[in-house]
Amino acid sequence: MKIKKLSAGLYRYEIQQLAKKEKVETIVEIGIYAGDLSRLLFPIKTLKTLYMIDPWKEYTNYKNKLMFSQEDADLLYESVKCWSEISFIKDKVYIMRKTSIDASIYFNNNSMDFIHIDGNHHYDEVKADIKTWLPILKPGKLLTGDDYHAECVKSAVDESLGAKNIKSIGNKIWIYRK
Repeated sequence: MKIKKLSAGLYRYEIQQLAKKEKVETIVEIGIYAGDLSRLLFPIKTLKTLYMIDPWKEYTNYKNKLMFSQEDADLLYESVKCWSEISFIKDKVYIMRKTSIDASIYFNNNSMDFIHIDGNHHYDEVKADIKTWLPILKPGKLLTGDDYHAECVKSAVDESLGAKNIKSIGNKIWIYRK
C-alpha cells in the first residue's frame, strides 16, 4: 500500500491497524514522547502486553534541533505515567524509562510479536536499535518504524535490513517482516 503523505495522526492509525491485523499479543514501542501511538495500541483486543520504552530526556533531533528540554521530558513522562495507570489498562502496560538498548536486556530473543521503533533518529542510533531489537522479535512478525523520509533513518534501515525487504506506507512508516 502506498500513500503519498501521512499526517502525524494518520501514521499512528496505520500502525494501529497493522498491529490489529497481525493479531498481536505483545508490542514493544520504542520512543513514546507523549504516548499518542500507545493510546491507540492498548485497546487492540488481542493485546496482552504493551511495553513503552523511552528515556524521556532532553533530545536533539537528526537535524540537530532541540526538540524538548529535560523539564519538558519530565512533564511528558509524568503525563504518560498518569494515563497509563487507568485501572482497565494498568495491568497490560509497562513503562520503562530507559534507552532502548538498556531496556532490551529485559527481553528474551524471539519473544515479541510487534516492535515499533521511533526513538533517536540519528543514523547510528537507528542501526543500533535495529541490531538490538531484531533478535527479540519472533520469526514472521513485524518490525516497524517511523520517519522513513529522513535520510539518516532510511539509510540506517535500508543498510540494516536490506532496502528490498522494506515495505513503506507513504514516506513515513517502514515495515520489515522477520
